[in-house]
Amino acid sequence: MPLVRDAVSLLKERIKPIRVKIQKECFSGESADLDDVSSAFVRLRVVDPANRDARAIDSFALRDFEKRILCGISRARGVPYEGVGLMKLYQRLIGTIHAIPEEVLIVLTDRLIMTWSDDDLRFHARVAVFGFPSIVSTSGIVEAPAKPREYYLAKQALSIQGVGDVEPILARQFEGRYVEPDDDRTKQILRGYLLQCLFYAYNIKPFCKDKDCALFNAHWQEEMIHAQVESGKLCAKHEALLDKITGGLPVKWLPQ
Repeated sequence: MPLVRDAVSLLKERIKPIRVKIQKECFSGESADLDDVSSAFVRLRVVDPANRDARAIDSFALRDFEKRILCGISRARGVPYEGVGLMKLYQRLIGTIHAIPEEVLIVLTDRLIMTWSDDDLRFHARVAVFGFPSIVSTSGIVEAPAKPREYYLAKQALSIQGVGDVEPILARQFEGRYVEPDDDRTKQILRGYLLQCLFYAYNIKPFCKDKDCALFNAHWQEEMIHAQVESGKLCAKHEALLDKITGGLPVKWLPQ
């Protein structure tokens, strides 16, 4: 939660006077059966990135783990889930309670979200899936954008040499060039993806071709760090659009 609070505080400063509210849970035991919900999460787990239809088989152990995640006892960091199905599940859990036309709903999770690509016929990790609600994955910030090309070459070379635990060596060699778990820069990066969700909700394309813009669709860790931390700004075009949003432009993509 400290990460979320810090990122939301940065967002609030950026989008005044729009009000931002943090709700710890979108799931309530009063609105859905815990066994049913935990089973639904299990069935959304991706078990083979190269198989579009491969999902985890519902079992007591996995269902129990999902229950502990929902109850805040365990964390789902790094566990992959199919993103579009996850969005539909959150729609069901949120229901009509929060479906207010003037609200933009964003689910923040440490579940790793993946979507299928028809280009290479496999799942890819994503930082965000846009829709109702949009989903932003803190695990995706670490896992989705690729590390520097040299990182993978160095990792391969170390493996050939028979080095066991290569990650500490690589972390020192490429320090600062990619985001690690619990990285202090994550809050600034998360703020940028929250802005992308906001633009999407206003029927504005959430990506920008300008590498200095916080809406840049980064495919590499260094691109993401540059756009969100080293720059951290919007380009002139999107700055003007944000002025319209904060000035009272109505949410367009939700039913009026």
